[in-house]
Amino acid sequence: MDRTAQFKSPGIPKAVRNTVLAGVFILCLAWSLTSTSKSMNLYVQDLLFAARGTAPFDPSIIIVAIDEPSFGVIGRQWPWPRAMHARLIDNLYRSGARVAALDLIFAEKSDLENDQALKDTLQRHPGTVLATLYDTADTQLFARETFVTPHPDILTGDTRTGFINLPNQGDGRVRQVRLATRDQESFPLAVFKSLGRSRNLTPSPVLGLNFAGPPGTIPMVSYYQALDMVHLPKDYFKDKTVLVGFVSLNADASLSRPDHFPVPWSRWGKGYMSGVEILATALSNLTEDNPLRQVPLRLLLLLSLLVSAGLVIAGSGGRRHLPIPLWAAVVCLVSLVCAWLFFRFNLFLPVVELMLPPTACAVTMLLFHFLDIRHEKLFIRKAFSTYVSPEVVRELENHPEKLDLGGEEREITAFFSDIEGFTPISESMSPKSLVTFLNEFLSEMSDLILANQGTVDKFEGDAIIAMFGAPLILEQHALQACTSAVRMQRRLAVLNDTWQKRGLPPIRMRIGLCSGAAIVGNMGTRRRMDYTMMGDTVNIAARLESANKIYGTYTLISDTTQSGLPDRIITREIDTLTVLGRKKPLTIYQLIGFREDMPDTLPDLIDLYSKGLNHYRSAGFEKAAACFTKALDIDASDRPAHIMLDRCRTFMQHPPPPGWDGVYAQEKK
Repeated sequence: MDRTAQFKSPGIPKAVRNTVLAGVFILCLAWSLTSTSKSMNLYVQDLLFAARGTAPFDPSIIIVAIDEPSFGVIGRQWPWPRAMHARLIDNLYRSGARVAALDLIFAEKSDLENDQALKDTLQRHPGTVLATLYDTADTQLFARETFVTPHPDILTGDTRTGFINLPNQGDGRVRQVRLATRDQESFPLAVFKSLGRSRNLTPSPVLGLNFAGPPGTIPMVSYYQALDMVHLPKDYFKDKTVLVGFVSLNADASLSRPDHFPVPWSRWGKGYMSGVEILATALSNLTEDNPLRQVPLRLLLLLSLLVSAGLVIAGSGGRRHLPIPLWAAVVCLVSLVCAWLFFRFNLFLPVVELMLPPTACAVTMLLFHFLDIRHEKLFIRKAFSTYVSPEVVRELENHPEKLDLGGEEREITAFFSDIEGFTPISESMSPKSLVTFLNEFLSEMSDLILANQGTVDKFEGDAIIAMFGAPLILEQHALQACTSAVRMQRRLAVLNDTWQKRGLPPIRMRIGLCSGAAIVGNMGTRRRMDYTMMGDTVNIAARLESANKIYGTYTLISDTTQSGLPDRIITREIDTLTVLGRKKPLTIYQLIGFREDMPDTLPDLIDLYSKGLNHYRSAGFEKAAACFTKALDIDASDRPAHIMLDRCRTFMQHPPPPGWDGVYAQEKK
């Protein structure tokens, strides 16, 4: 088991996350199959048509348009005589047309002469295609579907017919045609077969329209031009497939004109497309075998599942921030792939159905991430607010990556303090007064530690244990610790004056500091834990606090702490010491204070003490004693000089053994 994980913010359980993500995926998957989702996909499809522009079209297909100029030239209202249509058909085939197809329904009986003229023409040209229509008659009680066909008086046994119904896809736009229904075939399929071609309708009788462009893209000539071959070469329709139908290229008028339908291009202000042009598009898709296809639903759902799973896996563990940028990258990639498939292979990838479940999963994981951050901040605030400054708490909340709650090696300065002679003081006070007094002292001292970015580890009676450099990394942790110690000693002097006025005894505080590597982090049991420090650096700091008793000092620091201080901090080398429980000797220093606050006599005192210490280490005890005596002449209350002078006098009477190295051994706390 990962023991460090026991001390981290639990956040949302993994089982809950997985259950929610699975539910979100299923719900969005179901929603992606609704009409709303399909409408969004259709919008993307229309956008791709607009982005692609025009596309290749079967050049053998041409439209003869029953248009406004034709009405003007012919000078007659609709319906036109069927003999005129017969003459048009004859002219088309005489000009070399392969197939003529009329998007016109001759359902009613006309006069005998016109019907016979059209029938005779159809007999001469058996490959000609006429239109049929499924129509719905609404009554008050029910709707009845009827099948409208050409009148029997004009049909021959070889005349092909095909229905011209154009289904819309919910938003009113035409994007596909049905090639067959029941026992009937569609108009474009009938023309396709008249060309001697065939198509397997087993996979799907629905053809996705791959539009060549906006209305008017397919080549057209006016009806009146083809009727009399006005301004057209005699072989103009040679090897052409000719579709005849109503066409209006007036975008405004087409909105209310029959036999015109909205298509993808209509969304972008390109007007409605005539039915005959839509049928010609379907025929071109058949002859060129380039209809618009769509990625199968099963493959689409599988891709959606794989993308969603990838995002979830990417967002697990310590990479919770990854799903959103990864999702954005996937969206861009899918969009590019969708455009490439559409432009290159006429294959439409429904991006909404594909990306909606992964998007919902990514958003859900982002919500989890924010909840985790909130849990983490609450956890950090609860764990640290009692022993670090509010600024440090805010920094940890904003940058939790700076915190390893399970324990890590860190360069810190360990801090230990204790009140000198606290037992007699406590015995002279009532329990209530003692608690009030001690709380005031600890509050004042810990505030100064926090103000210098330190972390209060714990209180042990009157002792304060703290660290500088964790949980936040401090480049100048030694300076921060020494600054805090100096200010604490100053503040204690002010407090003593206040306490004396209240009849309370003055106190003195001993401090020990050591800088170096230590293990810091949350340590303890599942039920109780503390953010604390462990290691040799911590033990040395504790021993230096008690070593103050040996030298009569109140703040001792290790050589590792002293080496990290700027010149504005005044220290004095005191001795070389082996602390209790440690064999390796340690050079220790007295922390005196800020340079700007020091008296003028202090440099001479420090210089004499330093010279005396050098003589002492080389066993020159008489010279050392003389230096320490001169130091006491400058400041008779200097306790380290008194201690060292006494040692010199002792060694002058009882010299140390041969090989003595000048190191003093600490024998008790």
